[in-house]
Amino acid sequence: MADQSVTRPIFEGVGTPGEIIFYVLATASIATFGYGVWRRVSKYRRGRPAGRGKTIREALFGHPFAGVRERGDRGSAGVVASNASVARGSPMVGLAHFGVFWGFIVLFMGTVILTIDYDVVRLAGKAFTGHDIRFFHGWFYLIYSVVLDTVALAAVLGLGYLIVRRWLLKPSRLDYTRAAEPDGGSDRSQFVRGDWLFAGGLGLILLTGLLEEGARIRAADFPSFEVWSPVGWVIGRFYEVIGISASAS
Repeated sequence: MADQSVTRPIFEGVGTPGEIIFYVLATASIATFGYGVWRRVSKYRRGRPAGRGKTIREALFGHPFAGVRERGDRGSAGVVASNASVARGSPMVGLAHFGVFWGFIVLFMGTVILTIDYDVVRLAGKAFTGHDIRFFHGWFYLIYSVVLDTVALAAVLGLGYLIVRRWLLKPSRLDYTRAAEPDGGSDRSQFVRGDWLFAGGLGLILLTGLLEEGARIRAADFPSFEVWSPVGWVIGRFYEVIGISASAS
């Protein structure tokens, strides 16, 4: 089963104009992100040196797991990776943060892998051999699919829990009140709007990706190997149940 036919098309039905638009928007997004990082770094560099290089080296290589099981060095790599400091306040919140944190990291890695396959390896193969050279097929594709579907689901569930907790359960620690408030109080609405935009943006990225995957699998009439994309497979079956045909997908 795991041969070169076990894969999925890239930019299916998009066409050359669509690809151009995609790459223009992607370039603009990366440039905007880079400009934002540059502004933040420039701001930090105006201050006095904090000597954080030693702290970072210690967190990564000195005691990378300090503070994971018990309170200690909260700046260790292990604490950051495990979200242990968040989980100490609430295990469920820690688990939800863990799902969102690692979900987006792994999904980003998946995007980088696909970019290397399509935009580097494929084009290099054409340039030097005259043929497409790809690794995004077979067992690699199957493992890639199940891993990314799993972490995407974890991120959706984690984000959903955090949204419900913040806007329905409304714990007091998240209401932006401060110990020292001016006589007339403070307007915190901008923070609330920012939270909605941030959480909504993350949710939109996750849900549109999964819904599109389900539509792709439905449109292909459920290739047997796509069961390795379990979330997309279930969404595709849902489309089928509600009457959306393969051609309409």
